[in-house]
Amino acid sequence: MFTSNKDSLMSGNHFASLYAKLNLLTISIIILTVAVISGFVVRQHLQESYRHLQQNGVEMAKMVAAVSEYGIYTENTDALSEVARSMTRIEDHAYLTIYNKDREVLLSRDFRPALSSHHSGIPERDWNTESSYVKDLRKEGSGLPVIEVVVPVASVSGSGDPLQDPFEPAAGDEIIGFIQLGLDQTGMREDVNAFLWSMIVVTTIISIIGILITALLTRRITAPVAMLVEATRNVSRGDFDYKVK
Repeated sequence: MFTSNKDSLMSGNHFASLYAKLNLLTISIIILTVAVISGFVVRQHLQESYRHLQQNGVEMAKMVAAVSEYGIYTENTDALSEVARSMTRIEDHAYLTIYNKDREVLLSRDFRPALSSHHSGIPERDWNTESSYVKDLRKEGSGLPVIEVVVPVASVSGSGDPLQDPFEPAAGDEIIGFIQLGLDQTGMREDVNAFLWSMIVVTTIISIIGILITALLTRRITAPVAMLVEATRNVSRGDFDYKVK
């Protein structure tokens, strides 16, 4: 009798151990799956936000180049100041520097003084009227959360003779200056951080729901098996009147 009870206890403990291991395995798979999916979504969101900021920066720099053509050609700092003044309300702009074709500074405006301590100048490269240059200063070692965009200013119309019309830019696709625009990444990173925390909350909720559902389903699946094991054990002891409930 003692041996039979001992075997029954050992069998019950073994079944409970298998039940716990099955639950643990299923829960681990759920958590790992949710974590991988959440990490992928956050990474995609970060890359998309970063790419969007770069594209907006290049488009804005080209727009500034278009409206600054006259001011750069004539080196009219008042006209260039008006262009810079129109950009002060845009949150992502850290600084604006306008150069002439000799790469001399015509105008420099710092919209975010704390982010304007590093100006790398115009990089040496083969420029054409359609080219652009984008550099992440954080990755370059300066530590500043700034994306720097440089685009050339091209003169695409005009008589080409300043003696006939001194206000007319030279003819042809000629580079007459450069626009250097610094973009603040702080807003973008705050948005990504907020998205990350929202994903953590959603991931936690989904994991808890998944764990509860897993525990319920595992119990429903293993309960009949447990009853069959118990019935088999009773029959082996000679209890042929035992009924599976």
